[in-house]
Amino acid sequence: MYLNAHSHRKALKKDEIVCRNAFHFLNADTIRELAYPVSVGIHPWHSSECMENSESKLSELLLLPNVLALGEAGLDRVNGPLMQIQMECWEMQFQLAHRLKMPIIVHCVRAWQDIFPYCKCSEVPILLHDFRGNEQILQQFLPLELVYFSFGKSLFAENKIETVFKKIPANRLLLETDASAIQIEDIFKKAASLRNKGLAELCEQMKKNGHLFFGEKSLAFF
Repeated sequence: MYLNAHSHRKALKKDEIVCRNAFHFLNADTIRELAYPVSVGIHPWHSSECMENSESKLSELLLLPNVLALGEAGLDRVNGPLMQIQMECWEMQFQLAHRLKMPIIVHCVRAWQDIFPYCKCSEVPILLHDFRGNEQILQQFLPLELVYFSFGKSLFAENKIETVFKKIPANRLLLETDASAIQIEDIFKKAASLRNKGLAELCEQMKKNGHLFFGEKSLAFF
């Protein structure tokens, strides 16, 4: 089984389990009818859509049985509205995740120092999805035991990412396709090669890590 921890599409094969990104504007009935697990959150690019009723609507969606995490949410200093707007939306979701004891899938682009204080004080698991931080940034986040790191297409394109990837503890790693067209099986094979692990061993470790990150709800799906 290939656990795809974060994707914008459904599973393509029977041996793939996907936690699909579901946008915040979907209603509860639509999400409830999905036969697979999802995450729900307000992406930083859509932070300007964060309204007074966003928190209550998100609360309703996060309580659905197939919603495993809040996300993706976070901060982006390259794209999206003003950082003040992004920060207000992010803080609301961070506090909500803690009230509901939900893990958070984080989108972070050139905002590591902004997101770090939240990771440091977090009491719920946080996944830094499509992690592209350098070794210095990695060393800053590694002591935070509730922080996980997810990798995908960057494993094929950037040598510096390979170096960082090899230094992630086995129990803090997840794999994803995000919005890419790359097959999750190919990402697993690349990851296994880089870490000198057997494919079956890596699959089992990712499943275990997925249960640790997503929590009890995930047991119904993988």
